[in-house]
Amino acid sequence: MTIQDVGLASSGTRAVSAMAVQPRRTPVRRLGERYTPIGHILQRYREEVGLSQEALAERAGLSTSLVSKIESGARSVSSQTISLLAPVLELNDATRERLVWLTDPELRRIKAPRPVPRTPTPRETVVLQANPNPAAYLEPGTGVVVAANTAFTSTFLGLRIGDSVIEWQLLSPWARGVLADWYLETHLRVRSCREALTGFVPNSYIDAMKTRLRQAQEFEDMWHNRVDVDYAGRSVLRLRHPSDDPDDVRRMYVLVSSDDSPWRHLQLVPTQADTLGTSSDDPSITVLTAESARRRPVPACIPMRASS
Repeated sequence: MTIQDVGLASSGTRAVSAMAVQPRRTPVRRLGERYTPIGHILQRYREEVGLSQEALAERAGLSTSLVSKIESGARSVSSQTISLLAPVLELNDATRERLVWLTDPELRRIKAPRPVPRTPTPRETVVLQANPNPAAYLEPGTGVVVAANTAFTSTFLGLRIGDSVIEWQLLSPWARGVLADWYLETHLRVRSCREALTGFVPNSYIDAMKTRLRQAQEFEDMWHNRVDVDYAGRSVLRLRHPSDDPDDVRRMYVLVSSDDSPWRHLQLVPTQADTLGTSSDDPSITVLTAESARRRPVPACIPMRASS
């Protein structure tokens, strides 16, 4: 089966030939909105590793009473307590750092994903233009594609400017054709999204996002279960080439970085001296603007606004 066959075939996912074209903007924090307390987040992690409150307390050197009060919200959590709990809960450094942010209201406000009120600058545009390999700017948390070069849009078929990467991976039939390790890669994306948003953005936003993503029957399992430990630290992405050969798989190093811009910089670099069939002398890129978002039709099958 070729990549085109996979993209056009029906699957357990509701067929979506065109992803939603308006960006899934992360809402600004407002008074009165409900957020998941850090105690509830820690409780979920405890349940994932199959520990009772008593077992967690004993292994972390804490009292059972303290663990119970933290999970119920009766006691606040310090960064020192997070440091004691993290190894027992088998949390990586990135997750532990996010939990520390949640212990401090000011850090939580600063680190929360938020809408980006501008388009890429000429300098940022030139960076994408100069890259012959797939590259894009993504909004933190939601993974909305803000700008991308030709190599990126021709590699990730059906993923357009203004789309959310996580929705493309789960809901677009093209994703299952492009990503050779679709389940593992999408599971990694779903869990990363969950950890980046939970506690930082309103629950109403997360609930609305989950409603859309449940169109994929695999979503619940991905959301509630941890990523395979051997894949969680992957540095190589395996992509199918859009050719007639289903075994034509390219291995690309995944590089994610950031600077003083508000976006995450994603670029893929071939592990061998080849490109994904794209021409390096065609550096045109596509940029999301408010005008282009308004002009594009919205598929009726995907709700665009978070329910209150």
